[in-house]
Amino acid sequence: MKAQCGFQATCSNTNYLNFGMGSNGDAATIEYDNFVSMFHSTVVRTAYGSYETWGQKMANNGVDHLLSPTEINNTNFPNLTGTILKAHLGSDFVTIGQGIVLTTTGLFAWSDPGAILHTSLTSSAVFQNSLLMVNLMDFQPELIRWM
Repeated sequence: MKAQCGFQATCSNTNYLNFGMGSNGDAATIEYDNFVSMFHSTVVRTAYGSYETWGQKMANNGVDHLLSPTEINNTNFPNLTGTILKAHLGSDFVTIGQGIVLTTTGLFAWSDPGAILHTSLTSSAVFQNSLLMVNLMDFQPELIRWM
């Protein structure tokens, strides 16, 4: 069985340009989940491997809107720690949505609690480390291939 690696933190040969129309078709090296959208919000992985987000309720406080692409880093999202491995969004269908970011130190969430992660795992809309990883003792985030 072949699976992609997906991030520089664990695969030095990751090529972030190997996706979409320009991909080489090799399932072991093709990059997935470069663009993820939900109702009025988007997360993208850039060609350099960083992640940017914009849209409804995507600001650090989980309430304000980001009107232009904003890098997901610890300057713009102060509670962020570790190296970002994956990012994803999910919504109910209209206005309720949540962002999640998997890093080498945990699973972070922001915006509407309960849209993806159960409300017991997040305490507010603010960008925060979820309680999920705290409860998984020997979990290794870098083993996650898809979200």
